[in-house]
Amino acid sequence: MVSHASEAGVARSQDCKSEACRRRLVMTRTPLTPQEPTFLTLASSPTGENATISESFLFLKKELPVRLANIMKEFNLLPENLLHMPSVGAVRDLYRRSFMDLLEFDTGNTPNSTATLEKFTDALVKIRNRHSDVVMTMAQGVMELKDAHSINANTEANIQYFLDRFYMNRISIRMLINQHTILFGDSINTQNHIGCIDPHCDVVRVIEDAYANARFLCDQYYLASPELILTHHNGRSPHLLFCHIVHFIKISDNATPHVPLQDTIWPTTPAPVLISTF
Repeated sequence: MVSHASEAGVARSQDCKSEACRRRLVMTRTPLTPQEPTFLTLASSPTGENATISESFLFLKKELPVRLANIMKEFNLLPENLLHMPSVGAVRDLYRRSFMDLLEFDTGNTPNSTATLEKFTDALVKIRNRHSDVVMTMAQGVMELKDAHSINANTEANIQYFLDRFYMNRISIRMLINQHTILFGDSINTQNHIGCIDPHCDVVRVIEDAYANARFLCDQYYLASPELILTHHNGRSPHLLFCHIVHFIKISDNATPHVPLQDTIWPTTPAPVLISTF
């Protein structure tokens, strides 16, 4: 039996977490651009030798909880039936655990010592590994909902809107974590990268590979897919760029067959991609 003292402790913990989450919801997420000094330019040399772990720690201990708090809030906007699916509940629990893990470092008296910095890097690695199967688990949750309940077009559109934001948020969080852990963790940089950033990334090749991946999925489902029109230049992180582009093209490919055009027209409607130099 759980004691009253234990129940009170759990309640205080939940209240503290909710209040901490609310405080971070009013904060603005930092855009991930090459001009952001705490993201790319901290590692201004190809080997990352000019990077400062203390500055990265101070940035991430604030930034990551803000991003986690935002996606945790959006969970509450999902249909009630979906929230009750076991897989979705498991994903929410993962985000709560990661949020609480990071709160340990976001206090006014957290020492900026070598031990703290190492502990923070280890915590980021654990969080990244913890969330490695989140995409599949969320997809399983949606399948559980469709097996248990009938859903209308409006509900499905709301779920898709959430998933688009959820997955893009996840990509940005993993990029931040990877940048820190590759620069300051135990992994050895064997490529000419700045953390997870490739200054000489061949963006056209990455997009073409991502398009081929998304086109294969579209062909499997719809038996046709739009062609790619590519207008061009520059980029940074090959793996994460690939994830972004696959996601965007899958959305585009999925939408194209539903445009009210004749079936003989839509497969030949091209999917334009514009690469903007930054």
